[in-house]
Amino acid sequence: MEIKMPYWQKIIMGVERYDISSNISKYLDITYSHVVKILSEFERKGWIKTEKTGRIKLLQLTKEGKKVSDTCKQLRGYLND
Repeated sequence: MEIKMPYWQKIIMGVERYDISSNISKYLDITYSHVVKILSEFERKGWIKTEKTGRIKLLQLTKEGKKVSDTCKQLRGYLND
């Protein structure tokens, strides 16, 4: 049996793969507004940083965010073994 991960864990791991929130939204099939709300909380916690280039906000994990993402990946591995 596969245990599903909460969306916030999928989103933090998605920042490594995609650098734009709309791509994370499409990849995970979650509404854009929900992704943006969670990303705002991640930024407040210091897990991601954003850089605005024109109309696009580029996303990047901080050191702390990378630790959180790595921990989520490990947890996913343990749960699905």
